[in-house]
Amino acid sequence: MARWMLRRYAASFEGLPHKVWLVALALLLNRCGTMVFPFLALYLSEVRGFEPLAIGWILAASGLGGALGCYLGGWLTSRIGPVAVMLASFALSVPAYAVIPFCSELEWLLAALVLRQFMADLARPAAATGVTLFVDEEQHAQAIALNRLANNLGFSIGPVIGGLLAEINFFWLFPVNAAASGIAAVVVLTTLGKHLRELPDTSDGNLPASTTRGPWTDRQFLAFLGLFILIEVVAFQTVTTLPLFWREQCHLSKFAIGVLYAVNTLMVVLFEMPLTHSIKRFPPLMLVAIGTIFVAIGFGLTPWCGSFLAAAALVALWTVGEMISAPFSATYVAGRSRRSQRGAYMGAYSVTIAVAGVIAPVIGTALYRSDPNLPWWCAIVSLGTAAVGMAALARRDRGPLSRTPAILLEEVDSPSAVVGL
Repeated sequence: MARWMLRRYAASFEGLPHKVWLVALALLLNRCGTMVFPFLALYLSEVRGFEPLAIGWILAASGLGGALGCYLGGWLTSRIGPVAVMLASFALSVPAYAVIPFCSELEWLLAALVLRQFMADLARPAAATGVTLFVDEEQHAQAIALNRLANNLGFSIGPVIGGLLAEINFFWLFPVNAAASGIAAVVVLTTLGKHLRELPDTSDGNLPASTTRGPWTDRQFLAFLGLFILIEVVAFQTVTTLPLFWREQCHLSKFAIGVLYAVNTLMVVLFEMPLTHSIKRFPPLMLVAIGTIFVAIGFGLTPWCGSFLAAAALVALWTVGEMISAPFSATYVAGRSRRSQRGAYMGAYSVTIAVAGVIAPVIGTALYRSDPNLPWWCAIVSLGTAAVGMAALARRDRGPLSRTPAILLEEVDSPSAVVGL
């Protein structure tokens, strides 16, 4: 089994140019430094002394910065090129991370956190398209798969290191995270500097058109987004109320919490690609519905999570659901348009995720303050509603979009790990 998986992975990335591996290396280094994001709620609680509801509002403000960064990053990517945007994001993240522990006043802390999230999310659209600059259309699938693997592998390392540093002193999360972003910026500048002004290809090629409508006039797509935001609001609890619950109710150490995040991302790295290829013949929206049910069960059982092993089992359960649903939600979005329109559709999809990142901390922490178990009861309702709605959309969608072409599945840079949103 292990040899089969290794051969499958090796074949998946065979023949990719050296430059694509350099982009992946930069993403891996940047992701290895992802230590502040998963521990930010604990930092605000244990070091800064904020109550859960205040933490929610602070994280919501940070999420607003991410939404703006994602929007501007997409706009800049199409105008100055993805490599330039990645370089700017990584380089400017260094001071953004470094100043946070020195902001003693709430106003300055808010400004620093908003700036940090803005700079970090500036690279999201650029990374999704940057690797395609250096390969032919036939290799887009391989290049983006390597991109996703680098992101998830890095995020399986960062939180574990972050947990160790947090056990020593939360302060060290920020300079180490800043250093990782700086190293990633140096890699981009020294290896890809001559490609700073190259722009992504947006020609339609021979891909069939699924629709000629824009995202904001496509009623079924808007219905999908309305259901999808219910899923994402719960998903963002993994970096807001869930670490608080693990720390305060399960009494887990910060290192143990970092390991739990690694369980999620390592499962995605090892199993998502084989699983995706084995089930891609089924309608995407039905797979989203099925995966959402697994996630609902995993979050719904959280109140009975009293130990590290129980928490790890639940993380594994909702990760299975994530691996079923996440690639196919993005696949469905990509299948709604020609390639020339795909940026608009994926932009609307990214904005929905960003909006969820703004409202999720406020909702989650308000529920948590009322009762630490309440967020998980509400998660069952939210995810159950989304699953039923996605299944209903799948039954109504009998046209060509009900089974997305395999090439679209391969090309999509879907959000794989929940904690990596």
